[in-house]
Amino acid sequence: MELKNAKILGGIGTLLPFISIIFLFFLPLLGLIVSLVGFILVLIALKIISDVVNENRIFSFYIFSICLNIIGIILLFFGGVFSIIGGSISSIFSIFQGGLNIFSLFSGVLLVVIFSWIIFCVASYFIKLSFDKISEMINEKYFKTAGLLIFIGSILTIAFGIGAIISLVGMIFQAIAFFSLPEESYVREYSPIPQPIISNSGIKESLPTQRKYGEFHIYLDNKFVNSYPVNSNKSIIGREGDIKTPESDIYVSRKQLEVLFDKNNKIFYLYLLPSKNPVYINEKRFGEVVNSPYILRDGDKIKIGARTTLIFKKFI
Repeated sequence: MELKNAKILGGIGTLLPFISIIFLFFLPLLGLIVSLVGFILVLIALKIISDVVNENRIFSFYIFSICLNIIGIILLFFGGVFSIIGGSISSIFSIFQGGLNIFSLFSGVLLVVIFSWIIFCVASYFIKLSFDKISEMINEKYFKTAGLLIFIGSILTIAFGIGAIISLVGMIFQAIAFFSLPEESYVREYSPIPQPIISNSGIKESLPTQRKYGEFHIYLDNKFVNSYPVNSNKSIIGREGDIKTPESDIYVSRKQLEVLFDKNNKIFYLYLLPSKNPVYINEKRFGEVVNSPYILRDGDKIKIGARTTLIFKKFI
């Protein structure tokens, strides 16, 4: 699955609840079904994004928010019903004792509403955490904006119309965020790797200063060996790669990993090349526990061979 699938499913899924409003006036059941389908599509889209970027918290945060929302709805419904019944019974007894106690009738309902509101606010905060993580991983800032607006809107539901309007704007930004996702999860076209400039005297001159987008720090037996900037669209990691690992570690393949840089979306993709030698990313087996391609993050620790470690630094 690729990000383009999440783009379509998430975008359509976010728009369906808006469409369902039309049906609610004429065919309420159909409106509810359309809203449910939209919710499921968004859930699938988030799962795809979570798998593509290898960040399980994107999906788990959203699932946790769903669980909290369900708890809040149950509390609001059943707690409200029992509070009204209990308050009514208490008011009846208060009448026989000399007067109607209005506070006893509404205090329970008020407490239920407040606790439910707190739960809904916490649930929306986990939606914000999920969207913040997408924004961090894919560099799509609309998700961060959507999450913040949904969270603020949930807090301001106590102000009725204001909270609803802000949440609605948040949903619009959510749709924009999904439709703004990159089409591909890898780079199709590569620019050539810059070659050293050789002067007329035959002496290699230094290359013009390039912006440093990323960098790999190479360690052998936990001792720093070298660093390689990642400025081109395609780089090979290995004993004979553009990013050279120490020759003394014979358990590193000649060409073990491929790095593709998507400059438009500022994403580094790490691909596992055919090799019998295992690779571990942050202590997890690459190609098994961690899927290929993997979106590199600042500080990622890549273990290859028997003695070689790479630390990735991202500067954009």
